[in-house]
Amino acid sequence: MPRDNGQWRFAGFSSPNFTSVPDEFFDELIPRLGSAEMRVLLYIIRRTFGFKKQVDTISLSQMVYGIVRKDGTRLDAGTGLKKAAVCRALASLETMGVIIRTKQYAKTGGAIATSYQLNMRPVGVAQTPASDHPVYTERQGTPCLRRETGGVYAERQPLSTQRDTQYTVINKQLDKNVNVSKMAKSDGNLLHALPDMQTEAAHVRLIAEDILEALGDTKSAAFYRLVARKVPEEVIRTTLSTLKDSTVRSRAKVFTREMMRYAEDTVADARDTRQTALEEDRATLLKRLTYE
Repeated sequence: MPRDNGQWRFAGFSSPNFTSVPDEFFDELIPRLGSAEMRVLLYIIRRTFGFKKQVDTISLSQMVYGIVRKDGTRLDAGTGLKKAAVCRALASLETMGVIIRTKQYAKTGGAIATSYQLNMRPVGVAQTPASDHPVYTERQGTPCLRRETGGVYAERQPLSTQRDTQYTVINKQLDKNVNVSKMAKSDGNLLHALPDMQTEAAHVRLIAEDILEALGDTKSAAFYRLVARKVPEEVIRTTLSTLKDSTVRSRAKVFTREMMRYAEDTVADARDTRQTALEEDRATLLKRLTYE
């Protein structure tokens, strides 16, 4: 949330409303986490431990824009980060083993909000000395990867109803047509905006054949070849592995939605990075002109 050009002033803390924060956050994580990672982690802690829960369903829009109750009152203002920054922070926190996130699908194949929880050490397991851990730095340009488990049918919906317009349009198109070959040729397919992976052509064909074998949608073979060229193999195979044991009605539809979401997140991340670089260049130029 913006600070209103420096005019905003904190009204003070209320008491005795508190959120429990594990000691390891202060003792081990603060020196290792970047600003965005700490914001996202504290938001997850607030949504879980702050409401006496071990796990909670949180959408990306809630982390970015906050939560508004059905009666219109605002519960919180989110993390104050852009979507790309939230995605990078989530990927980093998951890689470091700080959080666990579980992707959830409805029976119809539609994705619902992801559940988040802290990676809690089992009772009785000794703590590893802090000196044994490397110091982590916030990674730039990391796509928003997801830990997915199929066949979870949660009925809860996020309190906030705000969604990305592009994602909504893509979903509507997929709901009308499971065959996604037409979509692969459309101008709205953000996969075309991604650079090709540094992978040999023979290996790309192998990945595409594996996708086709797993999903069985022969009419979408061209789209699967495009995915094999543009999306990291790890992301593809993780999604296929999740769908293999799921009971969604259309695996092809879910797979396509996840690949398009990956493309959307990656393009947004690149756009955010370029915008930040332009703002830094502009600030540097202004300082130089002022000095001269």
